[in-house]
Amino acid sequence: NVGVATARTADPAAWIMTLDQDSTLAPGFVSGSLAAFDAALAAGVPVGAVCPEKLGDVPTPDEGERDGFSLAYDPIQSGMVLPPSTLADCGPFREDYFIDEVDSEYTLRMRSHGLRVVRAPGVRLEHEMGEPRPMRFLGRQLTFQGKPAHVPYEAPFR
Repeated sequence: NVGVATARTADPAAWIMTLDQDSTLAPGFVSGSLAAFDAALAAGVPVGAVCPEKLGDVPTPDEGERDGFSLAYDPIQSGMVLPPSTLADCGPFREDYFIDEVDSEYTLRMRSHGLRVVRAPGVRLEHEMGEPRPMRFLGRQLTFQGKPAHVPYEAPFR
C-alpha cells in the first residue's frame, strides 16, 4: 500500500503492477496486459485488473468467458495490472490479511464493484507456486499423461 500510495501521489493516473520478489516478467508482459485490458474494455467487459494467462507453464485458474475474454478465478496478485480507476473505486489492499488472503479478498472486492479480472492471452509470468512434491497414492508415484505427477508444497505458515 505504501508503494501504491507513493506512485499515485506522484502520478494519480499511474497504473499499478504488483510483483512478488520471486516473479519474473516474460517479454511482452506489460504490452500484452495493457492490450488485453483495452480490448476487453472496448468489448464491454468491466475490467478491474488483468493477470497473466500462465504462471510458468500452468494456466491461471479460469472462471469462464465474457464477451470472448477469459476471466480469472482467484488469481495471484503477483503480475496483476490495475488501472487507477480500480484503485480509486476499490481502495487499498487489506493490511490485516496475510499472504494469499490479500489476493483473494481484493478479487472479491473488485467483483463486488462489478469488475472482473481478465486473463491476458499469451502473457506469462515466471513464478514458483510452492515446491513440487511427488504425488503418491499408497506409496506409488502417480502419473499424468505418462509423466510423474506433482503437487505444490507450501510452507505450513501459509
